[in-house]
Amino acid sequence: MSKKTLERIFEPFFTTKVLGEGTGLGLSTSIGIIKSHNGFIRVYSEEGQGTRFNIYLPAIKTVTTKSKSVHQSKLPRGSGESILIIDDEPDLRMITSQILKSFGYMPFVASGGKEAIEIFRERHSEIALVLTDVMMPGMDSIATIRELKMIDPKVLIIAASGLAPDPNSVDASAFLSKPYTAETLLKTIQKCLKLRS
Repeated sequence: MSKKTLERIFEPFFTTKVLGEGTGLGLSTSIGIIKSHNGFIRVYSEEGQGTRFNIYLPAIKTVTTKSKSVHQSKLPRGSGESILIIDDEPDLRMITSQILKSFGYMPFVASGGKEAIEIFRERHSEIALVLTDVMMPGMDSIATIRELKMIDPKVLIIAASGLAPDPNSVDASAFLSKPYTAETLLKTIQKCLKLRS
């Protein structure tokens, strides 16, 4: 990467991709998650040679291991509920999917609205909740949510966005601001699932 690009890679929505091929939230979300764990990233890059990302996280001493595990055990866990993740950023889909698996959920992933609707049409009876990005190329979140609700009017939807959400623009049960932490994600999911019970 050039020095100019390197200086901006962690900015939300900065991307070197062609318009419509990505929103540039992958690295912004990654650094948000790492910082929430008191860590940091060092990037080494040379044009024509490659790039290396080093992630540093604090060592956990025996004394604090117990408190960390207690905190993690207090985070809400799922009971095998299926959740459909819709996001055009591969890194975000992967990270979110891993978090949900770790906390007892069964994630399905879609890279956009059309793929999500196909999955939901086939499996809506087992999908408890949909987590969708608001800013997506192609079929946007408004059209996607409209189609999902035509299949199941009671579907629970969490809309995630790097911009301040307008509650009137997206018909969702809850909103998440990107980048979000695992704790915020899990608590929002639990809050929404209680709406159906």
